[in-house]
Amino acid sequence: MQFICIGIILIVIIALSMSLSVLISRRYKQIEFSNPGRFGLKYEDVSLTTIDRLTLRGWWIPSIGSVQTIIFLHGFRGSMDPDLKYAPAIHHAGYNILMFDFRAHGRSDGTVSTLGALEVRDVDAALEYTLKRGSEKIGLLGFSMGGRTALLAGSGSELTIHAIVSDGGSVNLTVAILEQMKEKGMLWGFRHLLCASLLLGLSIRTGKNLFLINPDYLFSHRNNIPILLIHAECDHYTNLSNLEKMVSLPGKNVKLEIVPGVKHRETDRISFDDYVSRIITFFDRYMKSQEES
Repeated sequence: MQFICIGIILIVIIALSMSLSVLISRRYKQIEFSNPGRFGLKYEDVSLTTIDRLTLRGWWIPSIGSVQTIIFLHGFRGSMDPDLKYAPAIHHAGYNILMFDFRAHGRSDGTVSTLGALEVRDVDAALEYTLKRGSEKIGLLGFSMGGRTALLAGSGSELTIHAIVSDGGSVNLTVAILEQMKEKGMLWGFRHLLCASLLLGLSIRTGKNLFLINPDYLFSHRNNIPILLIHAECDHYTNLSNLEKMVSLPGKNVKLEIVPGVKHRETDRISFDDYVSRIITFFDRYMKSQEES
């Protein structure tokens, strides 16, 4: 009888966890709609197919004669549209651009978002596409969830990535979720229990251990991809000590820039032009320097 009771309790916990996980993994309605044409850019509508056969929709913005491509990776609950504001300057710097909506976002297929765990498959599909378009050097530019996914892709993708810029990418999912719950006024012990339940449910649903799939855990096991971490001083979704740990790892090429006085995803507000210029300078250093020398 005791084993039966334990079994029932476990079933209830798992069922409740899987139900709660929908809160962070469900599809959200797209809010902003735009296209590169509105920014004076010529583009193609493209479709990418992931290894698990989801269709992702995006834009290919070619730069004539260029073999360098920047792949944009948008944030959680968003779409590729808001990040178009960065495209003109990066395109003018001589880069092709590939933008797309992650699974369960925007125009793309899918109903479950995993904050990076399965989205790395989306990045792999994007990398394959850019290679087919003749790209020889590829950089990832990720914002928030996109930055997290870029770092995860850099830790595990078998395809070549030459440089990564992550703005506000959470390197530990537990920290990010707990902070969101704290901002909503949830009590200390309750939010930890709820966070564990959410991650357990989503891990079961996806077959991925979301407790361990974090850049700060995986990063030490991967190659020396040049990485620029942009961190808003008042962004609590990522623990600064975790970022500093990544920078201090021996044999890694990681740079950390802290933007003072701003919150999550506000790092371009002090000086938009300077913000984009720093990103371009970083990509130029690692994607064009050998070509120019």
